[in-house]
Amino acid sequence: MTTVRRRLMGNSLALMANQITQNATSLLLSMAIARTLGPYTLGQYTLAFTFYFIFMTISSQGLKSLLTRELARHPEKAETCLVSGSLLQFGFSLLAYAILVVLVLPYRGATRIICWIVGAALIPYGISNITEAIFQSREKIQIIAISTVPIYILRLVVMYLLLRNGESINLVGITLVLSEVVILLIEWGFAIRLLKRVPLRVDWPFMRELATNARTFLAIESVSVVKSRMQVLLLSLIAGETIVGLYGAATQLIQPFYLITQSLIVSSMPTMVRSASDDDPRLKRLVEKMIALLFSVAVPMLVVFWFVGGGLLVFLYRNARFNDAGLALGIAGLSMLPIAFVRVLGYLLMSRGMERVNLRVLIVNTVGGFFLTIVLVSQFGIVGAAVAAVCIELSGAVQFGLVVRQRFFSPDLWKIVQAPLLAGLAMSVVFVALTALALPMLPLLAIAGVAYGVIVVAAAVRLLEMNLPLDRLKALRRR
Repeated sequence: MTTVRRRLMGNSLALMANQITQNATSLLLSMAIARTLGPYTLGQYTLAFTFYFIFMTISSQGLKSLLTRELARHPEKAETCLVSGSLLQFGFSLLAYAILVVLVLPYRGATRIICWIVGAALIPYGISNITEAIFQSREKIQIIAISTVPIYILRLVVMYLLLRNGESINLVGITLVLSEVVILLIEWGFAIRLLKRVPLRVDWPFMRELATNARTFLAIESVSVVKSRMQVLLLSLIAGETIVGLYGAATQLIQPFYLITQSLIVSSMPTMVRSASDDDPRLKRLVEKMIALLFSVAVPMLVVFWFVGGGLLVFLYRNARFNDAGLALGIAGLSMLPIAFVRVLGYLLMSRGMERVNLRVLIVNTVGGFFLTIVLVSQFGIVGAAVAAVCIELSGAVQFGLVVRQRFFSPDLWKIVQAPLLAGLAMSVVFVALTALALPMLPLLAIAGVAYGVIVVAAAVRLLEMNLPLDRLKALRRR
């Protein structure tokens, strides 16, 4: 295995560990809220976290994407970026929080307060994205995992104890904010040690240039997060907090796929940026293998959702009402397939400086998806939201596919789907056998979980053992 490939896999695993821990603790927290306070309070927290996530993404993720790309090209700017970039991010975050405070005013008093509390976390989280951009650009992603994973686990323990002792959801929100402050301080400590020299002055021209260049990335991230979260917002306005809680509980189970996708794509972005030429066949094979790997994660997961989706939700949340979200979970899970194309091809275009194409696709999807979601949610409720999510992602996959085919290459779909189809078939055989045994839910899920892990790892090994398109990249790094 080459050094570049080892670094790519190591960074992917480190970021994946961070993301999976974050997702796992979020799922466990949702389970604790649902079991102790019920679907309505879970809906309140889900709505609050949705507002937080939207404004956190709008205020910081665009800047982070830009800095990751630019610092990979110009690592000498990292020292200036830590101070001046953090100050710029602080200003963006304050503005975003002020807008959030105003937008949640129409909600009920208790819902409004939890939204304000949880939303405050976007300030420390946003600033920590600057340090994480530095770590990612230098392929030191393991530092992110070291800084965050222990805090996520400790945060969950504190939140669980608060809920168990009958404390309000507001204290859970305050714990979230404090934990993000701790993570920020830890990452700053690592960043200072990594850079060794940090200029204690503000570079105003650097900040102006950064703000100007981040406009397109900011627009992309803004439209993207609104597109991904508008189902929850529209459900809250049309159907209320309880339905939001049910839908949030269902889509929570899809989050591991999103996080795996993000960790793989972000880890590979510096490699894409440094790749040779746009028409290099090695780049094409890299993109195909990344999509195939994501498909291999998604297809067996879909099998699980369709076999035991409703029962799984009831088992996790200990409330029979969550069975109503089983069909929505199975339908929404289908969106993982087009998302694999959207994420990989979107980052490919971004690495080539074509982020305006991403913005155009996102605007089309968001505007069309907004009206589609209103119609479907009004008619079919939670199931309509799930159908709308699939249609939106499918539209994006088609648009990105056409652009990549015109500008770069046409992905070989048969090569992409071979391993995922085998993984899905193997998972289906496992569930047919388990159904015949009529096992209780706990042993069924335990066996299915082990089988899923084995199947996905086998598919990943098969894909990664093939020669990745990194030979020329290695030669370029030697130069």
